Amino acid sequence: MMAIVHFTMLAITTLFSAGAAALVNWLLLRATFQLMRPATAGRPSTRTATGALLRRARVSS
Repeated sequence: MMAIVHFTMLAITTLFSAGAAALVNWLLLRATFQLMRPATAGRPSTRTATGALLRRARVSS
């Protein structure tokens, strides 16, 4: 009977630690992507190649 209790405790502890490790991994991955964003990601620039093409298309039409 005690062997079953010990095995169950080991299984529950293993599942808990796997869940905690997955959560920490997810949080670190989100932080990494936040730090990798360029500083101008929030402000779209009008001096991009796409903006220049759009301006040329408006002027020529």
